[in-house]
Order: sequence, then C-alpha cells, then structure tokens
Amino acid sequence: MKHVLLTGPVEHLSEWTAAVRDAGWEPIERPLLEIVPRDVDLHTVLADEPRFDWLCVTSRNALPFVERALVAHPRFAERAVAIGGPASEHLRELGFDVALEPARDALSLAARLVAHFAAGAAQGRTVGTRVLWPRGDRSDELARLLRAQGFHVVDPIVYESRTRDDLDLPETDVVFFASPSAVLAWLDLAPRTCQPRLAIAIGPTTFETLLVDAGGHGWSLLALSEPTPDALRHALFHVDPS
Repeated sequence: MKHVLLTGPVEHLSEWTAAVRDAGWEPIERPLLEIVPRDVDLHTVLADEPRFDWLCVTSRNALPFVERALVAHPRFAERAVAIGGPASEHLRELGFDVALEPARDALSLAARLVAHFAAGAAQGRTVGTRVLWPRGDRSDELARLLRAQGFHVVDPIVYESRTRDDLDLPETDVVFFASPSAVLAWLDLAPRTCQPRLAIAIGPTTFETLLVDAGGHGWSLLALSEPTPDALRHALFHVDPS
C-alpha cells in the first residue's frame, strides 16, 4: 500500500484524507501544528475604523473572528477576497461581496488587489485601499506586500499556530505540507530515518520553503496546481513512489 503522511491543514483535514483515499493511497494523519484562537477585543480592532474597503481571509482559522465581527458591525467591510475556494464560499454565505476570484497564496492575493485598484484608478473610479486582514502569528507577508503598494492594512493576530511535539512520525512514501510552518516543524521533529521520497506542497510559498530549507534532504518536490483536496487527489494519480 502507498502511504501519504498528511501534516495538515489542521482545519478540515478529513477532506484531504478522503482525497488521498480516492486516489488509491493510504493516508496517515499527523498534523504538526495546532491552532489556538486568540481572544481579540473587537473594540480595539474595529472601534476607530468600523468600515473597511476589503476584508482579506487567508485561512479558514480566521473565520470565527470574522463571524464575531459581523455581530458587532454587520457591514464592517465592503468586499472580501480569500485564499482558496472554500473560504471564499464561506464569506459569500456570510453575506460578503466576494469581488475577486480565490487566490492561491498571499502573493497572488496582493497582486489581485493591486490590479483591481489600478484598473479602477485608470477608469476614474474611486477605489478604497483600507484593508482588514485577521491573520495568524506566523507570517505578516500579505500586510507587507500591500503596505508597500500604499494600502492601509489593519492586521490583528486572531489565532496562533503551535508546533506539536507529541507525535511519532513513521516512514512514508510521500509527505504533504500545507504551510511553510509545517515544513519547518517537520525539519525540527522528524528523525533522519523518516525521510520520504517525495514532498508535496499545497502552494508556491510552501514549495519555496521546501526548496530553500529542505533542499539538502534529497526529496523530489511537487506543488499543487491549486490549494484544494481535488488538486492533491489529481497529483497522487500521477505519482509513482517507487
């Protein structure tokens, strides 16, 4: 039996497990990170600026904060954009105008916002640049990218990712990484005997971390075409672990 060790994503891992089985592989669930929500004071984040031009969601772990914010300020953002189709659909269900197609990662999300602003300015339309991005504690990449382009970004940390150290990591044919943080956690936790032939990254940023930080491990590397269970299923159909 061919095995895939799933190190994440922490949320909705069962969807990824099902995709692995559908492709004829045996999944091994080993989330390397645990997500801990932060008790963020909504008044501190929204009191002075209860209206934003854009809400950005780069992880479904931020959605509980968004739902709380909606109770306090039902129209705190004009439009929304997200990484991944499921997060975009959830924002639609919450009543947001999801004005842009789902992005693959922070870089492509920032590029879409910048292009949208440039197109509006070229047509003489007023396009706002006030952005709310509820995020995790591991990366501020999106905020840096947007601020460099003149956007005003409010980016409260609404959840933390903590590395688990209570796991046994068995030998496997393929390991799947859903974030750069999971790659770094693996490099800290995994014994040298637990080295797969192939590492699959959920997207370009995670792939880059594998390339730079794990390049010396001799793994073959692959990035999904999009950050979805379907993309992982498709990739595994074409993988030969031998």
